Amino acid sequence: DPADDEITRYGRITNPTVHIGLGQVRRLVNRVIEEHGRPHQIVVELARDLKMSEEQKRDLAQKNARNQKAAEARSQKLLEELKQADTGANRAVLRVWEESSTDVLHRTCPYTGQQISATMLFDGSCDIDHILPYSRTLDDSFANRVICLKEANREKRNLSPWEAWGDGRNPARWAIIEANLKALPPEKRWRFAPDAMARFE
Repeated sequence: DPADDEITRYGRITNPTVHIGLGQVRRLVNRVIEEHGRPHQIVVELARDLKMSEEQKRDLAQKNARNQKAAEARSQKLLEELKQADTGANRAVLRVWEESSTDVLHRTCPYTGQQISATMLFDGSCDIDHILPYSRTLDDSFANRVICLKEANREKRNLSPWEAWGDGRNPARWAIIEANLKALPPEKRWRFAPDAMARFE
């Protein structure tokens, strides 16, 4: 339906690189059509290096097996312990919470330092937040997601953590954030740096 918005008409790709790449291809094809009319055929060729050694294939298979086992454990935890529906969205919430620290006692809101328990994930007090704003980065990867308190997410708005509280804006809050960073994995931690948006771009 031409009256629908673009996401409804074309769908959304969750991988930001693919999303951006397809957007560029669409613009290019539309420009070709404007200049030369409709082509009889369009061929898109994407190059990707798929050569892997036996050891790399083995490592990948082991990683996939670990991920599968972890997903099954999350399903069981949702159903038996937390009494929640076993959905992809709920498993994602649980995964982001687990990734916040290997020690359950250090699973805290990265913006306030308050501990977040497993039951809080589904009682309406928490959100999944994109560390670097999704609207500015289109990065919906797990590396860009954290569990935080709803009020902290509202306070952060469409900003990076540094833009919201760093650079002397709120020294007390930034001290709490810095103390919490040690528990986060490196692929999340760098996104709190002053130059995170520039590094991403």
